[in-house]
Amino acid sequence: MKCEPFYYSGLSDCNELFKDVVGMLILEKKTTMSAPTAKATYASIVALASGVTGMFLPFGRSYQNNTAEPEFATSQVGLVEKVSDPLPQLIGFLERSYCDYKTLWALDGKSMDVILFLKNGKIWHSQDSTGNVVGFRAKLFTRKNAPSADNSLENFPIYVNFQYLDDLDRAGLTTLAFGIKELDDLIPVGLEIKQVVAYASGDITVDIVKRGSGLPFADITDATSFNILRTVDGSTDLDIDVTAVDVTSAANGRYVLTIQKDASGTPADITSGVYIQAVETDGGSPDLITYVSAPFLVVV
Repeated sequence: MKCEPFYYSGLSDCNELFKDVVGMLILEKKTTMSAPTAKATYASIVALASGVTGMFLPFGRSYQNNTAEPEFATSQVGLVEKVSDPLPQLIGFLERSYCDYKTLWALDGKSMDVILFLKNGKIWHSQDSTGNVVGFRAKLFTRKNAPSADNSLENFPIYVNFQYLDDLDRAGLTTLAFGIKELDDLIPVGLEIKQVVAYASGDITVDIVKRGSGLPFADITDATSFNILRTVDGSTDLDIDVTAVDVTSAANGRYVLTIQKDASGTPADITSGVYIQAVETDGGSPDLITYVSAPFLVVV
């Protein structure tokens, strides 16, 4: 209960209800949006080659609102009062497949900012003190489980536990200037990398396919399509790089990657595993990512 003054005011002539949640935008914490209605704003978040800061997850299958009811207590003289406002707890069910859901397991237990997309083309969001649209701070969870026996639509849940009640005090709805389908189309296509020949003499042979379908990905032309993410031991070695790519069998999705360190000086084979990622962009302005792989561990 708040001891704030209440002032009588009017009501709008709009009788619209909250619409179903059809998706969620996961943002890096403290991300702000000064143009929340524009498609370009979301393109720069989910697909900008120079730096992705968020990801859109479609919840077209279903979602649940598991927020507890407010807690009431009875005083010694019999008065009933509300004593708590539970934080919202939502579950969205990913409208993709198991291979995509596995890539989201790394979100388990992480605090992120989230914006919910509604069926009527609006977003539900919070605002910061300067009026910029921001996400609700929430802790996300996923589940490693066997297939559901009673409802297969709910196999891939994303648990969203809000963390700050004052985010709701500044909550609002904003109508998008584009269709949610267009945002779904901005999501880069997922790729998978599979090692087929072990790392030796600086080279490793891999197969790269489109996630889910397994179709060969033949669009890689050179080493600029690969990024070094981190080493196995967590150290940062900026000298490690994919220095060359043999695309002789690219039509079949097979590539030979030359991965070495100190390529600008004296090239040497790497001595510990590194995580790499394949990325392809459309070359436009802005340059947007069209294909991206899950992190892949090069074992040495």
